Amino acid sequence: MRALRNWVRVFFGFSRTETNGFLILLPLTTMVLFSAPLYEALYPAPPPVADQHRLDSLLKTLVWETPDTTQPRMIAFDPNQVSDSLLVRMGLSPRVAERWINFRNKGAQFRTWQDVSKLYGIDSSWVHRAIPFMRFPVPKSYQFTRKKKEQSPVDINLADTTQLDAVYGIGAALARRITNYRSRLGGFVRMEQLYEVYGLDSVVVKTLMKKFFVSSDFSPVKISWQQATAEELSKHPYIRRKEAQAIAAWCMQHKGKLSVADLTQIHGISAEWIQRIQPYLQQDP
Repeated sequence: MRALRNWVRVFFGFSRTETNGFLILLPLTTMVLFSAPLYEALYPAPPPVADQHRLDSLLKTLVWETPDTTQPRMIAFDPNQVSDSLLVRMGLSPRVAERWINFRNKGAQFRTWQDVSKLYGIDSSWVHRAIPFMRFPVPKSYQFTRKKKEQSPVDINLADTTQLDAVYGIGAALARRITNYRSRLGGFVRMEQLYEVYGLDSVVVKTLMKKFFVSSDFSPVKISWQQATAEELSKHPYIRRKEAQAIAAWCMQHKGKLSVADLTQIHGISAEWIQRIQPYLQQDP
């Protein structure tokens, strides 16, 4: 190194300081000159655009292509009722679906999702995806069933609100409405009159007809229509005020022995109306 320094100093006529600077600068300059060729050798230029496209197409056909992770759509199902075709549509392999059905056909039953996971060959990831959609029957030991006490038919004219309230679809309010309407009528002479109670639908009335009846020897409260005033007559649900006034006025004009059939002589009174009200009108001896 000393010999090189002396040669440079003598050849170029440098001082000692200049010689040292030259020896430091020389390798740096050499590195700069040869850095570009060295970089190209280590990092070759990318292929042309057309070649790059072909390369990208080739990569897509290889295993580097991103797989489709779309999962089959799950729907709610009962493992003890589901068909094999539905299981396949939800992503289960046909072989496992067939094994599922054969398992059930042998009399076995799935009670929990753990039972499903024990099925031979089933994918555990599929089971965990399907757990929120599985609907299992409630074990009989956990079913709280209320035994219906068989009730003998009850006379509708003797039934109280408690007995009426016990019927499904009738609450305390409807039970009171039935008994109030019964009192205004003077009693039910046929079960179909329940359709006239406000708030009772046909389904509830049909249920009442199965549990209650009208006694064949029942006699409703009678109205002394020949002596009653218009106000007294209009208290009955079947007699409107206009009809009550017409009957009261007619009875005042035709005093004597009158029959219900004579009411047809009153203008506006129909035979159908008389047939409806007749069970509640007192007949003269």
